[in-house]
Amino acid sequence: MMKKNKSVCLLCFSMILSCTSEKSPPIHEILKTFRNPASNEILIAAHRAVHLTYPENSLAAIQHAMDMGVAIIEIDVRQTADGVLVLMHDKTIDRTSTGHGRIDSLLWNDVQQITLKTGSADSGKLFIPSLEQALLLGKNHLMFDLDVKSAALPDLVSLIQKTGTQRQVMCFNHNFAVLDTLLMLDPSLLVLPRAETVKELQEILSRFSTPVIQINDSIFTAAVDSLIKATGANVWVNSLGKFDRLARKDSVAEAYSQFVRGNADVVQTDNPDLWLEFIRDQNAKR
Repeated sequence: MMKKNKSVCLLCFSMILSCTSEKSPPIHEILKTFRNPASNEILIAAHRAVHLTYPENSLAAIQHAMDMGVAIIEIDVRQTADGVLVLMHDKTIDRTSTGHGRIDSLLWNDVQQITLKTGSADSGKLFIPSLEQALLLGKNHLMFDLDVKSAALPDLVSLIQKTGTQRQVMCFNHNFAVLDTLLMLDPSLLVLPRAETVKELQEILSRFSTPVIQINDSIFTAAVDSLIKATGANVWVNSLGKFDRLARKDSVAEAYSQFVRGNADVVQTDNPDLWLEFIRDQNAKR
């Protein structure tokens, strides 16, 4: 069944953050919404954390997401030559850091000496973080979408278990077999399958039992929304690309209103600040 009145039932997690003490972290409210398919609230996921202000996949970008009140951050996971799981989108560190070479050919001790290229914020020296550092920073504060680029899956599962973050971590990979392996290693883990076509969606529905399914905006229709929600799962859609560009250059309302009208439950964006402001404006009009 499709949700009703999404446009007047939005929740801005920055408001929760401002009034929540350390004894009652916002993760409880986030998980309550995430686990409730009947919720009328939208969760905002920051792509590579708040990477338009701070370097992508950096601890500063994660901290800023927490300060803003973002519910979910997407970060990319790879592994060093000596087995340390780190945050890095590309195979090489050249684009995002002052170093050179493939991350899987470098030792962790050497990686720790390499600084990230900074963005517009006065962030000082920032370094490539380990996944463990990131998980511990965000533990009990937000959810993680781990885009598993290249990592030994047993090592990944062991680290999630070691940090005690199973309830707030979901793992993403385009290859459904990778998600199958993760679930074999730990059936309690959350996986985030993505459907680019209706045919893929049908395979996901028959293959996985998951509280959320990511879909391409090309199949973001009322029929698909109803199909997913009938299974008790939430709909994750991305405003990345043309929609986020439209919001930055022209009209936030024109870019994002369609996600509200379409009953999206989670929206991943490069503009978490604009999305949270849009949500506040929508709440003010109630």
